[in-house]
Amino acid sequence: MISLSIMDSKLKKGIFENRRILVLLLPAMIALLVVPLALCSQVNQRIAAYNLGAGSECPGMLITGSCQASRPLTTAEKVLFQADVSVPGSYTIRTNTVNGYYFDATGYFATKGIQLVALQGHGIPLSGQTDSFTVTGSGNISSCTFTIKVAPWQCGMPFTDRRDSQSYRTVPIGDQCWMAQNLNFGTQINYMWNQKNNGIDEKYCYLGNKSNCDIYGGLYQWDELMKYTTSAGTRGLCPEGWHIPTDPEWCVATRVIDPEIDCQVIGASGTDGGGAMKVTGTTYWSPPNDGATNFSEFSAMPAGHRDYPGSFSSRAYIGFFWTSSECGPAHAWIRSLHYFDDKINRDDYIKSNGFSVRCIRDAEPAAGEPPVDP
Repeated sequence: MISLSIMDSKLKKGIFENRRILVLLLPAMIALLVVPLALCSQVNQRIAAYNLGAGSECPGMLITGSCQASRPLTTAEKVLFQADVSVPGSYTIRTNTVNGYYFDATGYFATKGIQLVALQGHGIPLSGQTDSFTVTGSGNISSCTFTIKVAPWQCGMPFTDRRDSQSYRTVPIGDQCWMAQNLNFGTQINYMWNQKNNGIDEKYCYLGNKSNCDIYGGLYQWDELMKYTTSAGTRGLCPEGWHIPTDPEWCVATRVIDPEIDCQVIGASGTDGGGAMKVTGTTYWSPPNDGATNFSEFSAMPAGHRDYPGSFSSRAYIGFFWTSSECGPAHAWIRSLHYFDDKINRDDYIKSNGFSVRCIRDAEPAAGEPPVDP
């Protein structure tokens, strides 16, 4: 009879031998698993070979969506055309950048033959014109071309500030073009600090809450808004192609809205011009929001103001709007609208106040000069 100790010894020896064999075979087993994965990876990384054309119009081309000056391209703006694939694989296809925008696509051609490619548009067209693009791609030396017509921008359409992609509504008033929203550009700073000439475009948000800037726009001290110049009509912090309205430009606009306004009067004048400029209802304005019709579509909002040295007041009660015209070394002219009446007020305030601003479009270029879309 074999003793239990002998059987135990043989069992342990067998287990040890099996382990040793497994250890020896493990690298080979791993290699067998890795090779197919590596082959798959090589296939997926293979660059496709394909023909886009012979430098002429892209074959089977279809353009979707519509391009408009100053409006960012969306997922609707695409260019579809055909590529003749000879070797399946990955591809990157794009156009040159023209007039501030371009098209591109990346993907994988799984089979040979004619394949549909969809290039997605990116950017913001700068101006209304007809643009010519050339399409090139990785893995081939061929190219094709297409053209797109960009609709020109007109006052009354929204426009996008290219500095921060903020979008603004606009409104024509007489021969002028105004923003229909308060400017909301710049870096929000602590409302206890004064805005400084430090190379940073700064703004306040009412009570320090960003959400108030999103609704009512930023509040600016006059010097910061003007970018530390005193030249009436300067661009200041307004987008390119726009400027801070002067006191006379405000006079022109308000007299279009209410011809009874006397632009030399300090304080309220006219009959109902303020009501014609205020957003209606009491969502933003405190009751009674007297006389509000927003007939002019100026859509004035009661953003209130920031006092020196850092307190806020008057939100929902008053909208204050800077002009770029000085009234002495320490003051500048403003316009204000109030919740309790329908007049337009003209006053001068100390420049350290934080007020709203509505930018006005620069004059159109002279005859023969190309227009500059916002």
